[in-house]
Amino acid sequence: MRTFKQPSKFESLILKVKALLGLQKPEPPKPPKGTFSLTVQQVAAMKAAGIWNDPARRDRMIRRYATEAVERAPYGLTKDGVPKKKPGRKPKPVVRGRK
Repeated sequence: MRTFKQPSKFESLILKVKALLGLQKPEPPKPPKGTFSLTVQQVAAMKAAGIWNDPARRDRMIRRYATEAVERAPYGLTKDGVPKKKPGRKPKPVVRGRK
C-alpha cells in the first residue's frame, strides 16, 4: 500500500499564505474544445514568410497546419485536440514458474 506524506502544519500555512497573496503560479488556461493551437515554430515560419500579416493567407496556412496535425496523429485527435491512444486489447499477463 502506498502512503503519501501529509504536509506539516507549517507547510500548509505557507501554501495558504501564498494562495492569498497570489504568489502561487496559476494554472495556464485550457484551450476550448475543438480548437487548434499553433506552435512557436509555426508562427515564426509564417512571420518569416510574410504570411502572418495577410489574414486570408494566414487562415489558409492555419487550416493547413490543422489538417496536417490530424493526419500526423495515427489514430486521429480527440475533441480536445490531443492525439488518441492506440486502440486494442490489453496484453495477457505472463505467468512464470508453472509447469
